[in-house]
Amino acid sequence: MRARSLPSRCSATARASTWAAYLAALGGAEALIFTGGIGEHAPEIRARICAGLEWCGLRLDDTRNTAAVGVEARISPDGATPAVAVIPADEAAVIASDTAEYAKRAQP
Repeated sequence: MRARSLPSRCSATARASTWAAYLAALGGAEALIFTGGIGEHAPEIRARICAGLEWCGLRLDDTRNTAAVGVEARISPDGATPAVAVIPADEAAVIASDTAEYAKRAQP
């Protein structure tokens, strides 16, 4: 096992546990959305996070998941509930915009 594999597995397991807790607290969900760095660019991590959540109807389409790298896409089969999708985020642009807005308000 490579040294970085264990933390990656632990992280995916923790995220799956968090998702399961949210589902229980909310009584279900319509969708799971992956976004930002790993969410947009790591199909294998998305698959690990979703593994074991079939009990709530969550399923991935392996072909769609593998193809969805940095693009907006549904990665669950059509009609699956909850839906699973990837939605890219331009985090740097959001941070820059928020910073500029804050700086404007902070000026005397």
